Amino acid sequence: MIRLRPKNIQQDKERLYGETLQLKQMVNGYREENLRLKTKVSNLEKEAAKFERMIQESANAYQGPKDYMNKTEVR
Repeated sequence: MIRLRPKNIQQDKERLYGETLQLKQMVNGYREENLRLKTKVSNLEKEAAKFERMIQESANAYQGPKDYMNKTEVR
């Protein structure tokens, strides 16, 4: 497919070049922020899973003696 180029560019080339550089810098900034936020989310998910395990373990530990007491009372 052949790309058609306009014969006369109506905007200043230097201004377009400057805008392009500015937009590229913005994109790089957004990429860095995105990576930082993904890392933060990953760390928070790991921490939440750790607390979830701790809660589950403490709930299981708490239910252990209670179940034992119920079994002895039934006999």
